[in-house]
Amino acid sequence: MTANVSRNEELQGLGKKSVSSEKQIERQRKCCKLDQRPLCGRCWLGVAITTDGYGLSAPDLQPVCRQFWPFCGFARVHCRQVTELPTIISCQTRKDTNFRPATLADFDLLRLWQEGPHVSRWWGREDPFDEEDLADPRVSRWIVSLEQRSFAYMQDYAVHGWGEHHFAFLPEGSRGIDQYIGETEMIGKGHGTAFIRQRMAEMFSRGVPVVATDPHPENLRAIAVYQKAGFQIAGTVQQTKWGLVLPMVARSN
Repeated sequence: MTANVSRNEELQGLGKKSVSSEKQIERQRKCCKLDQRPLCGRCWLGVAITTDGYGLSAPDLQPVCRQFWPFCGFARVHCRQVTELPTIISCQTRKDTNFRPATLADFDLLRLWQEGPHVSRWWGREDPFDEEDLADPRVSRWIVSLEQRSFAYMQDYAVHGWGEHHFAFLPEGSRGIDQYIGETEMIGKGHGTAFIRQRMAEMFSRGVPVVATDPHPENLRAIAVYQKAGFQIAGTVQQTKWGLVLPMVARSN
């Protein structure tokens, strides 16, 4: 949803107070990237604000009082109230990524992606899936695209029904996720964190209590992305039939 001028003017009037702490102001001397940074862990509204002339980045927006975000349900839930507020100068909607079900027609594309060293190191080079895999009701497989350009693969699965699965201790209805960015030029631009958050929000909205993931403990880039998306480490490194994993979970609030 894109905020209109009248909404911006209304918010400017509401947010007259500025943060007085010099330490906070110094910490906030950074540019807000409207096209890449979300408001908070599960909100897709990009916002630029200023405190005594300085820009604030997305993490600094989290404390904004929830009453100032009537058009953003996630912000009302996840942003806590504070006594001092910055002045809002502009708003912009983040473009969501698109998820479409993977089909056998995507097989060659996924195999090409999995041959890339940045994917094969962690994912392996085995064939992506076959008809039997696609028919498995426990797993949903997705091609992720932005502005009609496919750039990543993601799958989410029921954590129960696999025998001795390392996430079997999670509540009924929990889902696990695996994903990778296939197009190398899309790496390092915030797209991974963004589409993971978007998919998590969709699952949480359907009543999924916990979303889990299990990166290789040496895959530090993936671990950092998951932590930005709201995951926390949930135990020690484990050896499983799928390989060495570091359990991580994110819970619905």
